[in-house]
Amino acid sequence: LAHWADAASITNNSVADTSLLEIEPSHNNGGQASVISGHIQNPFLTRGLYRFDLNNLPTNALIQSVVLELTVTAQPGDGLANSAFGLHRMLRPWGEGDKIPVARPGQGEPATAGEATWSHSFYPTNAWAVPGGAPDVDFVGSESSSAFIYGAVEAYRFLSNPEIVGDVQGWVNDPTSSFGWML
Repeated sequence: LAHWADAASITNNSVADTSLLEIEPSHNNGGQASVISGHIQNPFLTRGLYRFDLNNLPTNALIQSVVLELTVTAQPGDGLANSAFGLHRMLRPWGEGDKIPVARPGQGEPATAGEATWSHSFYPTNAWAVPGGAPDVDFVGSESSSAFIYGAVEAYRFLSNPEIVGDVQGWVNDPTSSFGWML
C-alpha cells in the first residue's frame, strides 16, 4: 500500500541579497532593491548573493523541482551579448547589509560591521578565502544551474536539474547549511 502526499508548488522570495563589488572591495550594496552581477566596468566583476527562508516547507519535504527566476532591470552601457550566468551554492554564511548607494549605485557605500563585501563575508573580521570568494571553499565551484542573459527587462529562469534540486533538498534537510547561491 503506497500513500502519496499531494504535491505543492511554493514560491519563495529571497530574504537576503547583496552584491560583492570588486571595484570597491570594502563597500556593501545590501539595502539596494536590486542585485548587481557580472561585469560593470571592465575588468571589474560583481557577484550577486541570494539567500532564501525555507521554513514554509515541511521538514520532511521531498524536493522534486526548483526554478530560480530573476528579472534583469538594467545592463551595462555596452550591453549584454548572450552572457552566461551560473548559480553556485554558498558554503559559508554572509551578511546582507543595508547600504543603499545613491550617487554611485554600482559602487555601494562603505561597509559597517557584519556586511558582505568583495573582501569579507562579514566585514571587517571574516574574510573570504580570496577576495570575491574561492571556489570549493566559499562557494561550490561547479554550477547548480545556469542561464544565458540576453537583455534587460526580461525574466530569466535558472531551470531545474539534479544539482539545484540537491541544493534545496540539502537546505531543507539541514537548515543550518542554507547560505543561498552566488550568481
